[in-house]
Formats: sequence, C-alpha cells, structure tokens
Amino acid sequence: MTALLLLTWLAIALLFLALGATVRSLRLLRARVDRHATEFAATRTAMRIAGTGTARIVLAADSGCPLCGAVAERLSRLADRLPAPLSLMTYEQADAWAGRIDTDRLPVVSDPVSWQEIAHLSPPVLLLVAADGEVQRLFLPVDVAGVDRVLNEWSLAMNRGVEADAVHAGTDSVR
Repeated sequence: MTALLLLTWLAIALLFLALGATVRSLRLLRARVDRHATEFAATRTAMRIAGTGTARIVLAADSGCPLCGAVAERLSRLADRLPAPLSLMTYEQADAWAGRIDTDRLPVVSDPVSWQEIAHLSPPVLLLVAADGEVQRLFLPVDVAGVDRVLNEWSLAMNRGVEADAVHAGTDSVR
C-alpha cells in the first residue's frame, strides 16, 4: 500500500515537471515569435478586387454574421476619422444591411465577383485596397478591439505617407 502511494505521488510529480517544461517551451516560442514577428508574415498573393481609383478600406461581411454586424457598426462610427474611404462589400443585395448601419458613412457594395476572391476566408475580412484594386493588407478580426488596433496602425502609416505595404503589425501581408 505504501509503495503504491509513493509511486502515485512520484508519477504526479513527474507529470507536474513535464507540464512545467511544456509551459516553459511555449513561453520561449512565444518570445521568439514576438521578437521576430515580421519573419512570420505570409507571402503576397495575387488577390485583387474591383478598383475604384483611390485607396480604401473594405470590410467584406455577411449580414448573417454577428461579428460582421458589430465590425460594420464600429466602422460606420469611425468613418470620419479614417484617412481612407470605407466601404462594405458583400455578395448579398445591398439592402440586406439597410437599417443595421449608416450606409451614408459606410456604403454597401454588392459585388459577387470580388467576393469570390476572398470567399475562402471567413467573414468578416478587413482589407486595405490600393487604387487599382490590389489587396495590400488583410485582417481577419476576432473581436472589435482587434479592428480598432489594426485601423489605428493602418491610419498612422497612411497619415505619414508610408505605403500600405510598410504596415506590418497585427496584419497578414498578402504580398
């Protein structure tokens, strides 16, 4: 009985040490990723949506998605403070968003063709689009706070006159 109890406690101690080693490894990996974040950016793809002649920020959203609605409401409130025009792109009829957001501040564009370019991504998708329609940056928000952070980074870079390509923090490069 005593031997079994001793063996049980020894096994618990070994499991505790193994868990500690795993947590330490995760911390080291996280520190390495944080230190070298730009090395972990994705490479650019040939992602292109309809060009408008001006750089803009596009939210690709679905009216049935609760997070899409929250992000769209946030963007419509921030529209006057951003350095680039905003639009909401959807595959649905534009009137699906009527009454949910201020469409004067966040115009809704129904564009099923451009939607197909990003259909493999889960909405909402925030895009920084060049004047010719080339997607410079994209962000897949998981909450509204992430949208605020990314818009702030993109706005700072655009206000300084830095090309959208130079904005790295918090977003995936699609170069």
